[in-house]
Amino acid sequence: LELGRGFADLGETELAIDWLRRSIATKDDALAENRLGRALVEANRLDQALAAFTRATELDPASATAHSNRGGCLAMLERGKEAL
Repeated sequence: LELGRGFADLGETELAIDWLRRSIATKDDALAENRLGRALVEANRLDQALAAFTRATELDPASATAHSNRGGCLAMLERGKEAL
């Protein structure tokens, strides 16, 4: 998780995506899914980002950040009504 975050902070989006996926493969984690979603948005892979944000909300239904990111992604996909 920390390597993924570090690469994202450095602007190394593809490396961030790779390391975040590796982290998630070993342990379901809402924070990692949310960070993966943000990296996927950065890479303009919105459908994949939506899946990551959705998974983050499933793992942590109380996460306002995950819900907000999911809603923003839906808006970018011009599917804003689904966010309601």
